[in-house]
Amino acid sequence: MTLSRSSVLFYNDFAAGPEAEVGGPFHFSRDSSKWVLGRDGLYHQARAGQYGMHWENLVGQASAPPYRRPALLVEPGYSDNIVGNTAEFVTASGWNISSYSAVAATSIFADAAMQGWAAAFTWSSGGGAIYKGAGNLSGSKETYVCICEEVSAGRSIGAIRDNSMGSEYQVQMDWSTYTVTDHGPLALDDFGYVDMGRGPNGGRLFLLWFMFTGTSGNLRQIKFYPDADKAGDTTILHYCNVQDKAGFGSLLPGDGSTTLSRATEVGGQNVYWDAFQHLPAAGLAFYWEYIFHGVWATYSDTIRLGDDSSGYDPHVRCEMHNNFPDTSLYFVYHESGGQVARSQAITGIQPGDRIQQVGVIFNDGSIMQISAHEGGQATGTGVSAALSGGYQTLGHPAVSLVPFDAASVGALALKVVDLGDLDSAGLLGPGISNADAQTVLDELADFHLDAAAY
Repeated sequence: MTLSRSSVLFYNDFAAGPEAEVGGPFHFSRDSSKWVLGRDGLYHQARAGQYGMHWENLVGQASAPPYRRPALLVEPGYSDNIVGNTAEFVTASGWNISSYSAVAATSIFADAAMQGWAAAFTWSSGGGAIYKGAGNLSGSKETYVCICEEVSAGRSIGAIRDNSMGSEYQVQMDWSTYTVTDHGPLALDDFGYVDMGRGPNGGRLFLLWFMFTGTSGNLRQIKFYPDADKAGDTTILHYCNVQDKAGFGSLLPGDGSTTLSRATEVGGQNVYWDAFQHLPAAGLAFYWEYIFHGVWATYSDTIRLGDDSSGYDPHVRCEMHNNFPDTSLYFVYHESGGQVARSQAITGIQPGDRIQQVGVIFNDGSIMQISAHEGGQATGTGVSAALSGGYQTLGHPAVSLVPFDAASVGALALKVVDLGDLDSAGLLGPGISNADAQTVLDELADFHLDAAAY
């Protein structure tokens, strides 16, 4: 057999928005605004109740806008501890910028209310940082986020100062090599960056983040060192904030112009679709492609094929495990008759990475996974043991994204098909070679219901 429309139980490539081409209606709500990256490389505001299509720049494609693939961006809620305003940096609204001259720069925000964040800082005297008091450390994990654009500086540093202790948490960007390092002296829980391509002023644009756990009640100060080397050098700062999430629940800006908080997607429910009404006799295969933006919990999901419309009591799910400060791990999981089957993990994932996963459930309830990271070589796992409960029928089939609001992903494609119609199904099994794993992944990735869209 060959994959065709009749093979498909659920299909959405997200190029045209969140409505599934095969599958039930899309259920979504959010009671606050959010920011999404448009095709023009600028952040645009999605209104309350409006889903966010976020344009992703995939590996191997041009580093400047226009961005190449639209994704449905699903994020957790969070609170910003610094509120921006129309002229946050240029007018030094609460920020000490005495060591620098500040000139307005072209912003990455399309909305006028946020454009005042963007300023080109040139070291004029004494060096040091621009900084602003930011209340008290919570004693729980928090996340520092800044977006900066290269001009002429050799190094820039993002920092949180524990004013009570007189020491700092820092990450450093080396603009000569585009590398980010833990710059101490206080220990970070985790850190990283997202390469955002070419900025609106012509320089390389990066989002820097780090996670830290401060001493509860100590005074907190948010800082950015535009240049750590010499007078006369310049860096553009577009955005700088500290969020209340444990880990990088969202690396994207909050609406600093109007509110401290952004609500969770669906307010405690899942983003979901009523899905297929039957399960094929041979088993099923699903293809899940997304951009990983972050997870703040030690455990979360990215998708579920569930037994009810809210996604609980799952039949299948892709799990996400984050062992700060090490790697994130991804599993395919199957539950049937109270038993569990799990595939092996993908490791070494960082925000901004593109993930492709193929999950296969055989009709005896056993499971295996094929995965690829950043468009690299596909690899397959072994096959789990069969489950005595077998391959059970779902009561109310539903497909949901990011249950429990614990992760942030840009959904690129999700396809669920009849395993019996997969030409490469005979290659599946224990000890699958990398070449055969690639063949299976490619068949599912290259299968499109609307070829004209590609």
